[in-house]
Amino acid sequence: MSVRAVHIEIAHSLSTDSAINAIRRFVARRRKPEHIYSDNGTNFRGASREMKEAMDGLDHTRIQAELTNIGTGIRWHFNPPASPHMGGSWERLVRSVKVALEVTLVNHTPTDEVLLTLMAEAELVVNSRPLTEVSVDPNDPQALTPNIFLNFPSVDATPPGEFS
Repeated sequence: MSVRAVHIEIAHSLSTDSAINAIRRFVARRRKPEHIYSDNGTNFRGASREMKEAMDGLDHTRIQAELTNIGTGIRWHFNPPASPHMGGSWERLVRSVKVALEVTLVNHTPTDEVLLTLMAEAELVVNSRPLTEVSVDPNDPQALTPNIFLNFPSVDATPPGEFS
């Protein structure tokens, strides 16, 4: 079974440093991924190159001993240029997040704090989608969702209302 959970991380610019910091925050909250799949954005290319260059210049036994470099063991995969359809499985989830945000942000320009909250709630909604058949019988077990695999308790994914 493929879970296809979503983790949304705000990058404050399109720079390589911002991409690296977003990856570091992801690793701090989830765990180090084995694979990263992305489009051909220059920030992603730069982050991948910098991690590889940093790895080439370091003592690998020390890295293994200290486990301090987040780039260790991460394989980065890029879509071919001008081929967004190659990321179909995650592009569909990106669309789901966009729809959740469009519904929430009708005629609003959020502050940074509100945007962070909305992104977390969009992540919750998308990760609450059922991966298995949903039964109408209340005695049947709860349908599996990506949130269950991410060790989150069952939560109500209903958005709370408007922000000010």
